[in-house]
Amino acid sequence: MAIAWCIRNLIGTTYGEDVDRNLLPSDEGYGRNVNAPMDEGNFHGIVFTSEKYPPDHPRFGSMVLATVAAPDAQVIRMLHWPRKVWFEPLNEIWDTFTQTGTLPQYKLKSTIDRQTDAGAVGSSV
Repeated sequence: MAIAWCIRNLIGTTYGEDVDRNLLPSDEGYGRNVNAPMDEGNFHGIVFTSEKYPPDHPRFGSMVLATVAAPDAQVIRMLHWPRKVWFEPLNEIWDTFTQTGTLPQYKLKSTIDRQTDAGAVGSSV
C-alpha cells in the first residue's frame, strides 16, 4: 500500500487573481518556479523554489514537501503535474496511482511567467 500527498509550488504567490493555478497565466507573483528532488538521509521529497526573485526580495524563498521513509520503503515522487487541461491531469495521476502505487513522471522545465506547478511525494506503508 502507498500513500501520497500533493501541493503546488507557492513561491512568489501574491494570492491575488489565481483563477487556474496551473494552466492559465494567473498570479503575477508566480514564474520560473522550480520543483527539484530532495534526498537527505531518510527524508525524501521535493524542494519548491523560484528563479524569478533575488535572495533579498520578499517573495524569494523555498518550501519542502517530504516524507520520512524507512530504508526499505519505496519512495514515490512526481516533480510536476502534467500541463494539460480540465481534469486530464487528475485522472491521469489517479489512474496511475491506484493501478500501480506509483506516480507518472514528466520531464518539464521551470514554469513560464505567472505560472506554477504542483508536485507529489509518497511512500509505501
